[in-house]
Amino acid sequence: MRCPTCATDLKLEDRHGIEVAACPQCGGIWVQRGDLIRIIDRALSQIDEDLFLEPDQRGRYCNSLR
Repeated sequence: MRCPTCATDLKLEDRHGIEVAACPQCGGIWVQRGDLIRIIDRALSQIDEDLFLEPDQRGRYCNSLR
């Protein structure tokens, strides 16, 4: 597959069990619709969990994705 923005070949990567197509040139990331829903669900559940954590422990999951 080629990047729709810059036409560079995309690289398929596995990010925590979700397959993404990433462009090494422009940094664009593309996912399937079902995977996008999974990403949103994970983020929302992490926000819910963070509400019950001490302030210095919040965001540990989101920071591990960087």
